[in-house]
Amino acid sequence: MSVRLAVEDAAVAGFDHRELARVIDAIDATLHEIEAEGARSLGSLRHAMALLERLDRELPRHFAFEAGPGGSFAEALLRAPQLEARLASLREDHAPLREEVARLAGEARLAGTTPEAWAGVATRFRGFAAALRRHESAEDAVVAEALLTDEPA
Repeated sequence: MSVRLAVEDAAVAGFDHRELARVIDAIDATLHEIEAEGARSLGSLRHAMALLERLDRELPRHFAFEAGPGGSFAEALLRAPQLEARLASLREDHAPLREEVARLAGEARLAGTTPEAWAGVATRFRGFAAALRRHESAEDAVVAEALLTDEPA
């Protein structure tokens, strides 16, 4: 399967939480390599930029899929309408997370081969990744709660 096809499949499938976690972990690992190498490996720099650009492209699609018609939020609301406020709060997290990943991708494009710039990208990315993981975990918990709720009659 080509990389292009895999990206298109992920968009159709909603770039699920597992794939999102894999991309976050790959970015973090690549940033560790860059820090260890002092930003000298062009391959690692290109890989980090490609991964951040993928995340910048796919995260809005992921959020749109889960919050859109037929997505996990809609399904959760059908089963458990009392979760509406929690889902609304999670939906409100989406814009700042999208904006932050766009900033990170932009910073990576401008970082060049400057170790200090990449150290800043890595620090900001790790804060972003922690916030995104908390957000995705909260979404998982709400959807799981909805699945454990008896459907309304």
